Amino acid sequence: MPKPLKIVLLVLGGLALVAMGALAVLVATFDPNAYKPLLIARVQQDKQRTLAIPGPVSLSFFPRLGVQTGAVSLSERQSPEVFASVQRARVSLALWPLLRKHVVIDQVALEGVQARVTRFADGRTSIDDLLGTPKNAPAAEAQTSGQALAFDVAGIDIGNAMLAFDDRQAGRRFELSRASLRIGRLTPGTPADMKFNGHVKSSAPLLDADLTLEGQLLLDPAARHYAFKKLDAHLAGQAATLRDAELQLNEIGRAHV
Repeated sequence: MPKPLKIVLLVLGGLALVAMGALAVLVATFDPNAYKPLLIARVQQDKQRTLAIPGPVSLSFFPRLGVQTGAVSLSERQSPEVFASVQRARVSLALWPLLRKHVVIDQVALEGVQARVTRFADGRTSIDDLLGTPKNAPAAEAQTSGQALAFDVAGIDIGNAMLAFDDRQAGRRFELSRASLRIGRLTPGTPADMKFNGHVKSSAPLLDADLTLEGQLLLDPAARHYAFKKLDAHLAGQAATLRDAELQLNEIGRAHV
């Protein structure tokens, strides 16, 4: 082996050992739980909501940089009532893309998600403060906000979820329960494989059925464009005036907000 190449390899090996040693020290000394009070105080200050993280927060550094928690809950704004909660959550980042200054969320896994959203008679919703840009914001501001949402997620896995929507403006209620959602790689402008299963109940129109969706999800936050492609939907249960209905739908859905 040529001597210059041997020296380069030895230097690189030494740097790798130093980096691994520094990482080991970081793992041994860094305690993410020390930052929980600061995070809880910041949420209370900025959003007037109570964030509760009663269990420990754990970190992993190799082969993925990850954060894992037990139960977490967030209250309604200026209220002790719980708005959303999760039994377990795990988020991990792929390490190698970070070396290229590219953030890739390797995985998002949520178990036991519950959330309740209300739309009031005047059109306001209980999550307006969490959505950021107001409805009447200038178009340029909305565009800038969308561009800030650049992301690259390798996979999303949500299990045993429940979502309730109380629409007091329209006088109806929607509830999604026993829901699971799996999404493949999700990046702006690229279709992501998606599979959803859950039970849907609605007061108007009358709906009480199991729902299965398979297809592709396309998100483009910068253009505020969202679409379902190659959507295969299967509904089995009670729907409107039909009893024991079983419907099969194949369609493409698009939305531009």
